[in-house]
Amino acid sequence: MERIAALSTVGVLATAAVLLGGEVQYPATTSPYGQFLYIRHNEVDGSAKTDALVLASVGPDEFQKRDLYTKGNLHVGWRALGVFGGKVCALKINSLLEIDIATGQVENLCSTVQASGYSDGVLAGVVYPEPGKPLLRVFDFRKGAYRDVKWPAVEGWIDRIELSPDHKRVAFFSGKRLDGKALSPMSAMLTFVELEGGKVTQPADPVRYLPPAISSTIRTGPPYLWTDSRTILCLRTDVPDENVAGGAIILDGTVNKVVTIDAITGKLRTVAAMPGRPDFTMVRLVRQSPESGPLWILHGPRLAGSRYRVDLTAGKLVEDNGIGGSFRIREAAGPRGPRSERDRQLFCGETLLDSSVRDIHTSVSPDGQRAVWFTGRGSNQKLRYFDAGEGSVRTVATGWFAGGWYGERDAFCWFKDETLQPAAAPVELAAGWTRFAARPKPKPRPREPDTRKNIADFLTVDVSIDKQVYRRHEPIQVTLTLRNKTDESVEIVRPALFDDRLVRVTLDYPGGSKLVSQIWSYLPEHEKITLEPGESVRSEGKLEVEPVGRYELRADLHGMVVRGNWRGRLRAEPATFGVESSPQDKELFLKKFRRLMATFRGEFEVNPDWDGANETLQDDVTAMGPKVASLLIEEIEKTEDPRARELMLRPLVSLASPEAMSFFAAMLDRAEEPETVCRGLYGLHNEGRGEGEALNVLIRVGMAHDKAEVRRETADCLARIDDPKVKTGFGSAVEDDDEEVRMTAARYLAAAERLDLVPRPRSSASIFGRLTFSLVSDI
Repeated sequence: MERIAALSTVGVLATAAVLLGGEVQYPATTSPYGQFLYIRHNEVDGSAKTDALVLASVGPDEFQKRDLYTKGNLHVGWRALGVFGGKVCALKINSLLEIDIATGQVENLCSTVQASGYSDGVLAGVVYPEPGKPLLRVFDFRKGAYRDVKWPAVEGWIDRIELSPDHKRVAFFSGKRLDGKALSPMSAMLTFVELEGGKVTQPADPVRYLPPAISSTIRTGPPYLWTDSRTILCLRTDVPDENVAGGAIILDGTVNKVVTIDAITGKLRTVAAMPGRPDFTMVRLVRQSPESGPLWILHGPRLAGSRYRVDLTAGKLVEDNGIGGSFRIREAAGPRGPRSERDRQLFCGETLLDSSVRDIHTSVSPDGQRAVWFTGRGSNQKLRYFDAGEGSVRTVATGWFAGGWYGERDAFCWFKDETLQPAAAPVELAAGWTRFAARPKPKPRPREPDTRKNIADFLTVDVSIDKQVYRRHEPIQVTLTLRNKTDESVEIVRPALFDDRLVRVTLDYPGGSKLVSQIWSYLPEHEKITLEPGESVRSEGKLEVEPVGRYELRADLHGMVVRGNWRGRLRAEPATFGVESSPQDKELFLKKFRRLMATFRGEFEVNPDWDGANETLQDDVTAMGPKVASLLIEEIEKTEDPRARELMLRPLVSLASPEAMSFFAAMLDRAEEPETVCRGLYGLHNEGRGEGEALNVLIRVGMAHDKAEVRRETADCLARIDDPKVKTGFGSAVEDDDEEVRMTAARYLAAAERLDLVPRPRSSASIFGRLTFSLVSDI
């Protein structure tokens, strides 16, 4: 009761401060982490021309930043390890770099780091001083030195190793046993290498692991990390023997479990079962901070699902949305972004800091006192900062920022002020250690003179339209003409206007612009033609536009994609035209729709799996606006091919038209295309159309449907909506027969009530580790 009273008092004080226009005062803190690194895209004409590594320093009254290193695509494969002796140590794909903060000098310590593990200033990586002869090289950035360890002969590609906290051994999963025995299907051996002497051991039995089908990489073993200097935490797939036949695994009855393995004895201990099907959910293990803190599990499709805290003492998983210190991320109401970057709310304690953050773009200082994050997308992002000692959110920079590449915290790298100081005089090294050699990253060789012929010296290009003014909904007839302007024959490939091969066509329209056709450098074989002196060749196509107003059509042809020894680019003079309304608008609107549907059906008949047909619907039909919805519904109803119906439903979802309400409700009741239909109803609700009927249909029809597939899709959409009706609708769903529905409902209710969600076995005979949930108050 004392805790409840204390929290209530804090809530009253916070509310009073807001009502009076003041700010909640937090206890003063002194954080040693006053510096961090991040990457900014340098934009030129809408593209990220280069990336800049930025050093930021935040004080009570100011924010200072300085560019340290600029390089094209720096963010790709970038992983900052830390700052030691005034130098930034980082991995850039396979290169290990040191960047001097004072001078910007870049030193390449090693260019062949294939797999590595990092812990507290020390990096262990598999390197190749000679081709085909790997070594395990240990880099100690605090000493400024490295030493080599003989790397054991292992079978298969090793894409990851983990260094123990005491820097005495590394662990990795291998597809080969040291005793030569064959591994069972879907199994790997946990292998340890002692850094003193290079002894190799496999004390544990093989670990069976079933990678998720949606994984984008081929893994040699399960996710794993060190919990202390002799214990590995990893995932293991529990598969009954009768479910393994002929190298295949039957999914019914399989479950992933979190286990620990002792590096010395090989003793295995099961911590807890993971919810969800092993073949569907992805898992990543992380720590709360680089220094210390509890273990975390990110779990779900594309890692956009739940965050669990691993309680090793109690042997259980607790759903916990903490990301460090008192900072937490909770699911935000409203639409989500891509599944791996969902918009969420950032809290410090119970104080809302921001409502549009993303997991991979938010970082907490290792001491849990400060947080920094990006908001927005594209070139209009904001870099925001919060110090628990200040109690207020500050926007400290704007621009276009790069997110994390390897994990959720790699967008930023925190470090202490003291690490900016240059290293003291080097001490004597022990035997086997070698100091880092000052080897600046070599500059690229100067380019050889380009001796190819300039395409502009041989050809001219012209883009034209057949009229200066069009009626609304009329197609625009576009003609591209190439002419040989020399007195000699020229061999080229026959040009194509709108097929994404030769010509880049850009259309400026009222209120914006778009790329109609893009140049590709890997041009397929087309018909080669010879243009005699003064001869020309044409390519024609139709362009569909929608808004009334003035347009400008631009086209250019790159020499590299025209067969022959060419360089340079041809640019046509822009063609301008206008679009005006007319008394025939309705008639032309209907003709345009029929014309587009004929185009779609023709493209679909040629190749049903090609998304070019979908582009016609998404780009041109959707651009016609909500008035096209009733016509599109008629076309869907008379279409029998399920793939064609699926493609035609997509623009109907995008239109979010009120006319689609009854159609979607009927399709949901018939359990047709549940994923697309549920998204359509969610879109209607999110647009504020239908006076709440879309939400009612989802709850009344979707959550009560006989088919589990429909209930799953419905629950997934409802979980994005912050509305009391959803809370009521999910009240009975926590007892649903389907595990995914139960989990979604329980998470939603736990977030709404601010409760911890603790999974526990439903019964000893449950399949897929079916779970019920305990909603536990944190007060």
